Amino acid sequence: MNASRPRIGSLSLRSKILLMILPLSLLSMALMAVIGYSTAADGLTRQAFAELTAIRASKKQQIETYFRTLRGTFSSFGDDLGVASAAQALTEGFNQLGRQKLSPERAKALAAFYRDDFVPRLNKIPGFEDITADQLIPHGDRAAEAQSLFIVENPNPRSERAKLLDSPVSNPYTLAHFTYHGWLRDLVDRLKISDLYLVSDKGQIVYSVDKDVDFGTNLIDGPYATTNMARLYRQIMDRHHKGYVGIVDYDFYMPSLGAPSLFIGTPIYVNFRLIGVLIGELSVDELNTAMSGDRSWREDGLGETGFAYVTGAEHLLRNDHRIFIERPDAFLATAGGQGYRPAEIDAIRRNGTAVLRYRMNTEGVRRAVLGETGTVTALNSRGGESLQAYAPLDIPDLKWVLNANIEREEILAPLDALKRTGLVLAGILTLVCTGFAVWIAGRFERPINALIAGTEAIKAGRTDVHVPVLGADEFGRLAASFNTMADAIRDRDAIIEAKNKAYAGLLTRVFPEVVAERLRAGEEQIVDTLPDVTLVCVSVVGFVEAIEPMEGAESVKLLNDILDRIDTLAEHHGMEPVKNIGEHYFAACGLTVPRLDHAARAIEFADAVAGEIRLIAAEHGLELSMRAAVASGEVHAGLVGSSRFVYDVWGKPLNVVRGLLQSAGIDEIRITAAVFNQLGTDSGFEPRPAAESAVGEIACFGRAAILPAGEAARRPPADEAPREAAQ
Repeated sequence: MNASRPRIGSLSLRSKILLMILPLSLLSMALMAVIGYSTAADGLTRQAFAELTAIRASKKQQIETYFRTLRGTFSSFGDDLGVASAAQALTEGFNQLGRQKLSPERAKALAAFYRDDFVPRLNKIPGFEDITADQLIPHGDRAAEAQSLFIVENPNPRSERAKLLDSPVSNPYTLAHFTYHGWLRDLVDRLKISDLYLVSDKGQIVYSVDKDVDFGTNLIDGPYATTNMARLYRQIMDRHHKGYVGIVDYDFYMPSLGAPSLFIGTPIYVNFRLIGVLIGELSVDELNTAMSGDRSWREDGLGETGFAYVTGAEHLLRNDHRIFIERPDAFLATAGGQGYRPAEIDAIRRNGTAVLRYRMNTEGVRRAVLGETGTVTALNSRGGESLQAYAPLDIPDLKWVLNANIEREEILAPLDALKRTGLVLAGILTLVCTGFAVWIAGRFERPINALIAGTEAIKAGRTDVHVPVLGADEFGRLAASFNTMADAIRDRDAIIEAKNKAYAGLLTRVFPEVVAERLRAGEEQIVDTLPDVTLVCVSVVGFVEAIEPMEGAESVKLLNDILDRIDTLAEHHGMEPVKNIGEHYFAACGLTVPRLDHAARAIEFADAVAGEIRLIAAEHGLELSMRAAVASGEVHAGLVGSSRFVYDVWGKPLNVVRGLLQSAGIDEIRITAAVFNQLGTDSGFEPRPAAESAVGEIACFGRAAILPAGEAARRPPADEAPREAAQ
């Protein structure tokens, strides 16, 4: 029996190679597949988290900037003459409405609108099933007439009521409405909000752009006194100091048929007297557009399943789920399986939004509500595993958090093809190794080594990895799949690198190069005290008079021409532009680049500007000249501002040049004694009467600017200069 069994020594060499290579090859292949899959999965996950973090930061900045800008805009409207005039005229006109009760026909039409149109639609929304027409029909004569004119008798459908500019009925209110409605309607479009309200100091809504059923009602004792808009009104009236801006979070707003609405408002003042409140309404559309990038998830790097969303502290959505936007029926079907009541699902369908009705019970939201910022891999609201980048939002009055997520399955999808190919390859190799053991061993070695090198290169951070595709067999397909994965990683790295370069370029364009380098190095607070800097202030005399007859675009073109040519001169003479205010141009020498001859450079720059202004005047046929003031001393320079950085310079020399500039004559350069001492007595400057400045009287010297040949003859008569300059 034992003799009939083949012994190892009696087997052929090919069989021995097969017995040695086949198990080792299969084991090696399985091991490399696990290592490659794990490494690639980790790399793809890290890359996805990096992209999600960048998207989270971008969306966070976008949303916070939008609300910060909106608050600033509304704050400025508090004492804006246009808003105040509109509020006064519309309030006075509204108070004159309803002097006669509505005719029976008009009253019947108003009641029918509520009974047969508005209330039946409202009753289909959860939470508003028991509302009756009698609760909402305005009982005051003023409100009744206002709603009859602009709602019931409005020839436009509900969504287009704002198109009605003038009513056929002539009275003080319709005249005021005709005067201001077009401007206020355009203001809504510019602010990217859904509606705008003017509310009197008595709580009466005397105007709205869209003319919903809240128009004409009272927020103190009217049918909508318990809405979030009414809460905002009372909040503003309690804290009605100038510039105050209040915001209330989204809530189901009855006049909008229960659709979620957010409100922002500010008190309106005339001569320090509170006359009312300006309130803006934001629907979910504004936040949906911002969070979805106008439905460009794929272009933003979120693939097929990723999206960013905002929730409140109670985890309810403030913008719509991506699946609801793309596949609403599938979203609602899943919501039904998650335990949402049919009435809630029907309300989502009717309002066209899941905001305030769909809860995002995700780990990222829970952590962000606690004030944390970070990333996590956890279950999403639909039960699938996802990568999440979360952070709280810094918006006063709103307790919101932001979460950017993408399903983990999509991130690892490129590896699925690699895994399937490996399994097929293992089966094929098991069959063919019997006849071609030696060849298969060699065939195994080359592509596996190439894949090992490629995987290690990716692991080490290289992005130019490409393994050779040796033929079209299984190993070739494996290499092609690996290359596809490597290309995807390289493309993503390139996107991040491009964004980093764009940020670095932006810093260099906005700030001096030295300051930009310090910012890129991570320095947060940049403030320098520079003991010896020369400041120059050049004023283009005649610019204001020259642009008076010009159109806005023409005047901007002239100013840009002047500033560009002065900037060129500044660069040529080693000057650093600081800022320009209208026709005044401030520059410094020795600010970020120390220079021993900073005073001489400043004088040469001022002379060159004088000649350039003359050339510009001749080219444009204008009467232009210049005055200049130069002062040296210790200044402070640095980044100022918290929400918008500006590189600025301050100190005594800045106040001095402002004072000197007022005393300078046409095409004259005034300098301080400190500058004169640096230039020497042969500089051509002569003593001038002391100049007044914010720091007291300043001893000064002056001389006419040295113009290029041919320009001096065109210098204006001496009597054009100030008297003290001629002395």
